Amino acid sequence: MKLTVKQLGASDRAAYEAFLTKSQNKPHATFLQTWEWGDFLEATSLEFIRLGFYNADTLVATGQFARQKLRLGGSFWYCPRGLVMDYAHKKLVTATYAVLKRHFKAHGNGAAFLRFDPDILRGNPAEAWIDSSHPAQAAIFTQAERVWLVDIQKDEQSQLEWLKNHGLRSNVPRYIRKAARAGVTVRASGSPEDLETLIKMLEKLNIRKGGIGKHNNDHYRKQFEFMRDKGYEKVFLAEKDGQVLACALIAIFGREASYLHGASSDQERDLSAPHTLHFEIMKYLQANYPQVERYNFWGIVSDKNRKPSHPRHGYSEF
Repeated sequence: MKLTVKQLGASDRAAYEAFLTKSQNKPHATFLQTWEWGDFLEATSLEFIRLGFYNADTLVATGQFARQKLRLGGSFWYCPRGLVMDYAHKKLVTATYAVLKRHFKAHGNGAAFLRFDPDILRGNPAEAWIDSSHPAQAAIFTQAERVWLVDIQKDEQSQLEWLKNHGLRSNVPRYIRKAARAGVTVRASGSPEDLETLIKMLEKLNIRKGGIGKHNNDHYRKQFEFMRDKGYEKVFLAEKDGQVLACALIAIFGREASYLHGASSDQERDLSAPHTLHFEIMKYLQANYPQVERYNFWGIVSDKNRKPSHPRHGYSEF
């Protein structure tokens, strides 16, 4: 299989977006590979390119690449969640990643390495096919190392039963009922003003926890600016009597919704508003995004490190 590589521009956008939605590609396409996230990377990176890989005139793989600084100097290229492609075909996978490697050796502009993290499970045959191009294993994860995925069910009761059967703490349903009786409600928003509410809560949480790995505020503002118009990101707010008790930034694309950032206030903590927030987000997905199959809690804490002082303790306990 002889593949060619082309840098994609604005005129290729429609073809790129259609490619993400092809049935064979959808299982491996995330919000990190949307055109809009690419625009965010372009606005916040040293350099950015989109590449298309073609077999004759047929687009068979795409990737978005951001050049980023290394802490000790120099730079590297990063392709979030790897290439979008049909990972069921060995020849295609091996050929494409081999071409990818050659391309960045020739056109890396002095970067130290290329990092990618394909959205495939360990043990999938494609893992070995990618390894045929002899990549080195990264010392640390860029995306979350350990996540909890909730399968979205058809209705509220089915969702609760699924959660109970997959590790939900036994007292969480009681917390949810208690919050509902107390008048806690949850709404979804695409408003920059509501994003600012989340940012303020993250600032307070960062101080309270002594550091949570918080990004600078423009990181949240800029990605929301690019992602919200298509509904690819929404802010969810749990409120009681006009007071925000908890909120979260959720990415929604393809078959998955991802919990990216969240925080809660010190007020009315006995109502455990974050638990209600997560459950209501799942209900919102049921009602408004039938294509979404799962809710990704993103990064959770290992059992041995699960303690109240850990910044990810709250939703890990869910």
